[in-house]
Amino acid sequence: MRFVKLLDVLGVLVALVVGFGAGALTAVQRGWGTMEMTVHLSNQTGQPVSRLIITTKNSTRTVTTHLGALAQGAETTSRVAVAGEGIYQIEATLADGRVITSSPAYVQSGYSAHERLQADKIESKVKFGL
Repeated sequence: MRFVKLLDVLGVLVALVVGFGAGALTAVQRGWGTMEMTVHLSNQTGQPVSRLIITTKNSTRTVTTHLGALAQGAETTSRVAVAGEGIYQIEATLADGRVITSSPAYVQSGYSAHERLQADKIESKVKFGL
């Protein structure tokens, strides 16, 4: 009887360890618990982008990330600091001097955004996880 109880306890412990490990692996893969978001940018403006700026804001701070230039048709991915939840916005200066700006979007740490830079606007798709 005592042996059966020991096996039951061992089975529960193994299940707990496996469950914890699976949860930890999922959290790492999805970026949960990080203090950043991932931004994927695609330049479909018809011309090079001479300057890209991503600004994130929350109730206590503003973080501005300068990404530099992006060739026509090129794509890039960047991780941007987001402390908790807030908003973010992208500003792109085109080679001809025009500036296009995305609408502010709500984000949290661990979110990802897919940004398609077009000649007259920035099309955003934001989702939780990668």
